[in-house]
Amino acid sequence: MTTMGRDIPDDWIEYRRDSDHERLGWIMPEGDGFAAIDVLGVRTASHDNMGV
Repeated sequence: MTTMGRDIPDDWIEYRRDSDHERLGWIMPEGDGFAAIDVLGVRTASHDNMGV
């Protein structure tokens, strides 16, 4: 996928707001968890599936 001239890896999951479907960013796999990336490409959060 390409957006704003950048190639987005195929394993990133697009995330959109339910109310108006505006793209908020992507969720990408990272190690045993996931990380959230906003539309500017800034990492905003991460979650480790193993660390509960």
